[in-house]
Amino acid sequence: MADLYKQDAPFQVYISFKKYLDVLEHIRYNDRLEYRVNYAESLIEKTKNFKELRDGFQDISLLEKNEDLIKLLLADLFPTGMTNNEIKAASIPLSNTTFNYTERFKAI
Repeated sequence: MADLYKQDAPFQVYISFKKYLDVLEHIRYNDRLEYRVNYAESLIEKTKNFKELRDGFQDISLLEKNEDLIKLLLADLFPTGMTNNEIKAASIPLSNTTFNYTERFKAI
């Protein structure tokens, strides 16, 4: 288990997708466009058995274990059509951990 938290660090860092899942909940109940509601419901449904995505986790091995689900969850922020143009990756604050790279980021 590779934890983000170090014994001598002043912070305990948790990886969480709660804010984005809250946005999806808002879309689910408030959006008037059916395709957006369906998309939000689909993502919420796929993540419901992974409570650590909402509650937060420190074990960075879960990033790799849930890579496909996280990639799906971040699809709006990392559009497939822009993967060769944008230089992006998700990262964990106060650590050297990055994940969910665009193809252009990987090429660099």
